[in-house]
Amino acid sequence: MRNILILIALETLVLGRCTATDSVKGDSSFVSQVTITIVYDNVASSKMFKPDWGFACFIEGLEKTILFDTGGKPDILLHNMKQAHIDPDRIQFRRARPIIVISHGHGDHTGGLACVTGGKNMQTIYLPEELASPLTSQLNQAGLKRKVVTSPLELFPHVHLTGAMGDKIIEQSLIIDTPQGLVLITGCAHPGIVSILKRAKEILNKDIYLVLGGFHLGDHTDEQIKTIIDSFKSMGVRYCGASHCTGEKAITAFREAYGDHFVELGAGRTITLDKDGLLLFGH
Repeated sequence: MRNILILIALETLVLGRCTATDSVKGDSSFVSQVTITIVYDNVASSKMFKPDWGFACFIEGLEKTILFDTGGKPDILLHNMKQAHIDPDRIQFRRARPIIVISHGHGDHTGGLACVTGGKNMQTIYLPEELASPLTSQLNQAGLKRKVVTSPLELFPHVHLTGAMGDKIIEQSLIIDTPQGLVLITGCAHPGIVSILKRAKEILNKDIYLVLGGFHLGDHTDEQIKTIIDSFKSMGVRYCGASHCTGEKAITAFREAYGDHFVELGAGRTITLDKDGLLLFGH
């Protein structure tokens, strides 16, 4: 009997170790180096890139490549992509077959679609419901499959959409689930940047490691901006990359509040994520 109990104990220990190993392996499945390249922004990181009012970024290293928003002008988006060594075949979705995520319907986020919907064998575009009709003709001509997003959605492992948010201007944001926490990418944050942060945390029940994009705070007072920054801090946001429609006053306030943890954006900037932390590369 004693020998049987010993064997059972050893088997339990081995199984426990296997389970723990599997669990760790599952938790560390985010092993690829992920790069987020800003390809459209109000400012440029160097003279190689053209600045213009709008936002777009290209995300690589996950199960699928993602183009988040498309900026305002096709020629500027195309120029910046080429300068970032994103080749035309990938822009035209013939080899890499990325997906497109559109945050909301304003022209400074959808205007560049004309230069990225001309290829064959294209993947899917995910867009809020309010965009389904205005873009129908263009998407039909391109042959691009579309998915209308209303509620939170997992696109594929580690990548989620917040789902449609807001009343007058419907908008969605992108969430990347990393070992460090959530990386949240916003277009203009029309539903309110704090509300979007809360939605992201509710979906995945994790702290936010980095939030970047437009925060739409140009008309906010100093006190309102301070309150929002305090909310960022209290909600555990570790890094901040405020850009585009955030407004210069608010960007300055975030830069001062976050110090070394403020991420400078601009067309051409590349952010690299790995399991050890956030690293900045590019121009």
